[in-house]
Amino acid sequence: MTDRLNRSRLFGPMIADWRTNGAIAPRYKTIAVVMMAVAFGFSFAMAVPVGVLAVQALSMALAAGLILSRPSRTRDRNPQPIF
Repeated sequence: MTDRLNRSRLFGPMIADWRTNGAIAPRYKTIAVVMMAVAFGFSFAMAVPVGVLAVQALSMALAAGLILSRPSRTRDRNPQPIF
C-alpha cells in the first residue's frame, strides 16, 4: 500500500515533500484548516455539548498550529508564495 501511495500522482508529491523537507504546500494547509473549521461548524450546528466543543476546538487549534508551522517548500525546493 505504501508504494502505491508513493507512486500516486495525487499523494506522491505530498508524501515526498513531507519526507524530504517536512513541508506542506500552502494549498494543502488551507484545505486542512478549512476542513477543520467546517467540521467544527457542523458540531456547533448539531448542538454538541459545550465540553465536547471545547475539546474539539482545542484539538483542532493544536493540529492547525502544527500544520501551519510546517515549512511550505515543495519538491523543487522553491518556496511557494502564500498570497
